[in-house]
Amino acid sequence: LISANPVSILWEQGQIRFTTLKDRMKIRNLQADPRLTLCAIHPHNPLHYLEVRGHAVLEDDADRAFVNRIAMKYMGLEAFPYDPPGAERMIVTVVAEQVSTPFMGKLDK
Repeated sequence: LISANPVSILWEQGQIRFTTLKDRMKIRNLQADPRLTLCAIHPHNPLHYLEVRGHAVLEDDADRAFVNRIAMKYMGLEAFPYDPPGAERMIVTVVAEQVSTPFMGKLDK
């Protein structure tokens, strides 16, 4: 099953990482087949983009530390406020195998 969903990412320790709820289809899909493609579009020019292909490594975010870092970066909040009570999260780390962009070296323009 192919699906595409926007996610908020963090660049940590040289890796792209994001989070999602443990009961989401995205997690079930990645458990069945860990291959993924991530595409980031330049905010000022949609013709400039970065594509990363690779596979996912999944881990629990039991203490919610990762999702709270996302909340701080993107919302300025200490804790992510939108999960229902008892929700469990997973961290998805992208292991890049191929990186491409049509405008290599020109993404800052």
